[in-house]
Amino acid sequence: MSHFTDISKIDTDKYWYDEEAAESVIRYIENECYHSKGDLAGQNLVLEEWQKDKILRPLFGWKHKEKKVVKNKAGEIVKEFYPRKFRRLRVEVPKKNGKSSLIAALVQIFMDIEPELGAELVGLAWGRKQARIVFDMVAKSIKTNKELNEQITHYRSSNVLLRTDGEKRYSVWSKEAGGEDGQAPNLVIIDEEHEHKNGDLIEVAEKSMATRSNPLSVTITTAGEDLQGISYQRREHAILVTQGHREDESLLVCIYCADKDRIDEGLDDWASEEVFAECNPNYLVPGAITREFWLDEIVKAKSSGFNKAKFFRYHLNIWNNTSSQWINSDVWAKSQWEFDVESLEGRLCYGGVDLSSKNDLTAFSLVFPMGDDTYTSLNWFFLPEEKSIEGVDPKRLIQYNDWIEKGYIVETPGNTIDQKYIIKTILDASKEYNIQSICYDPYLATDVVIPLSDEGLEMAEHGQGIKAMTFGSKKLEELVLAKRFNHLGNPILSWMNDSCSLKEYENACKPVKKKGGDVRNTKIDGIVSNVMALSYAADPTKKKEHDSYLSESGGELFTI
Repeated sequence: MSHFTDISKIDTDKYWYDEEAAESVIRYIENECYHSKGDLAGQNLVLEEWQKDKILRPLFGWKHKEKKVVKNKAGEIVKEFYPRKFRRLRVEVPKKNGKSSLIAALVQIFMDIEPELGAELVGLAWGRKQARIVFDMVAKSIKTNKELNEQITHYRSSNVLLRTDGEKRYSVWSKEAGGEDGQAPNLVIIDEEHEHKNGDLIEVAEKSMATRSNPLSVTITTAGEDLQGISYQRREHAILVTQGHREDESLLVCIYCADKDRIDEGLDDWASEEVFAECNPNYLVPGAITREFWLDEIVKAKSSGFNKAKFFRYHLNIWNNTSSQWINSDVWAKSQWEFDVESLEGRLCYGGVDLSSKNDLTAFSLVFPMGDDTYTSLNWFFLPEEKSIEGVDPKRLIQYNDWIEKGYIVETPGNTIDQKYIIKTILDASKEYNIQSICYDPYLATDVVIPLSDEGLEMAEHGQGIKAMTFGSKKLEELVLAKRFNHLGNPILSWMNDSCSLKEYENACKPVKKKGGDVRNTKIDGIVSNVMALSYAADPTKKKEHDSYLSESGGELFTI
């Protein structure tokens, strides 16, 4: 359910509407602001009616009837003006609805035509990477206006834009860099507020505006996951204000989102085009969201609970913190086909090994590029013969014993995994297959890596952090959804897929265990080893090498 400030309820005894001021802002944006990227790069920014009516006209048009008078220490009037009614703006819209363009336009207005001299404009970002994204977004937009850009010096290393006359300055603060002592911004723009883990940076920035006579704090964000965090708290306050349950005359609210209650009750179909269109005001707008994009996102959302939760946040603007399965079990099951494993003998491949604690499952995977961006995966798992209750749920012993009997698990003597068996299995595989390298997690790996290296195998250390795991994780999802990753129906790998969720931060991701339940029954070692192997096997820099091998070996291309 979307939420907006009811303009009809504004007290006209206290406030008046300055139509000329509102329309001049709109004229400025549509004549002086330009798209900086995409198909419309270099074209004038054309505002949508919702942006005009729900944001810009009320924000710049409604003013206090009582003039604000600014005097110097001698008591002389320096200036007098009608201050804006709204000192804070909250905009929540799903992704791809013009947030970046709106942020850039607001900064440009304050850098160019906003009358206050000595202006300090601040963008807030949670991390350094986001800070650079926020700065570049504004800087690129300003560069498209040649006349304005000639008056501005860009300091990219410090995320600062400075008017050559020294009167106006834009900078980006992050949690690492913080703010600058003595700054008193008259404009604060909080981009993707949901990324902020606490309210410290926001509080510092907004309190620094206290000495400004006509300040404006703008929050533009999508939905997030932290239902206890600062962004959700501020969202709840904004909604209560629109509903009349709280009084806050200085806050302007524009929140587009689907109605979660109606979806939960089965009254609205979350996958329908109608629901999507209602909360995505730029749907079918030229240069914005296409129907093809919506259809693609629906397919992804239906592939797993994890992707559905992400679709709710990114495209329906519904907050949730669901720790769901990464790849839907049905989708996973369809990414397999009959295959003669013996045909892999001598074939080029890449390995990944995820070593566990002494009494838990260890996984070793080989991923074979088959051509046409298709891959086959072979997997070995290891478990001690005397299984401890800490590592194995006794209720699953029958299943484990069945997997051992069928050869999916290599059982090692004793009550801890005998790493000599892991080493022997890998060495035997290296004699049968053309292993180019084996990725390993450096934690707990020394006793296995050194002997394998001594035998001439190329061992590649692979970090387990989110940045290091991103490429392989994204590639695995892409291949499984396209049915181009043949896991050969390995039952242990399928079980581990059922236990696997995905951790995301900014544009990075990595597999993690689903929350809840018995930790002994949530194993993802085989998923991790395949992700590591794929990070090398699917590395685009190795494509030429793979194509050459396939050509020389007469390798077949396998398609489904």
